[in-house]
Amino acid sequence: MGQTTGNVAATYSLRVVAQRVFSRGLKAPLLAINTADDIINPPELQILEREIKRVPKGRAIVLPLSDRTTGHGTHTQAAVWKNYLVELLKETER
Repeated sequence: MGQTTGNVAATYSLRVVAQRVFSRGLKAPLLAINTADDIINPPELQILEREIKRVPKGRAIVLPLSDRTTGHGTHTQAAVWKNYLVELLKETER
């Protein structure tokens, strides 16, 4: 898949997710995390930031490029984003 095709697919995917979440009235907090070096969902396109505004209780974080990020594959490295998950879980405790 070429980069342009990938960007179109990423844009479409994020819009579909946002539409489904928005239309179903999601009440739980949603945290979307991306990285500055993600070539599948490049932050330069501002798709995540734009679409997260449609999600009630939605929040987006773009992690800066570092020696710990590996582009799109960073989603499989919990050590990089674990603190954000812990924070979210604390915020949602009853």
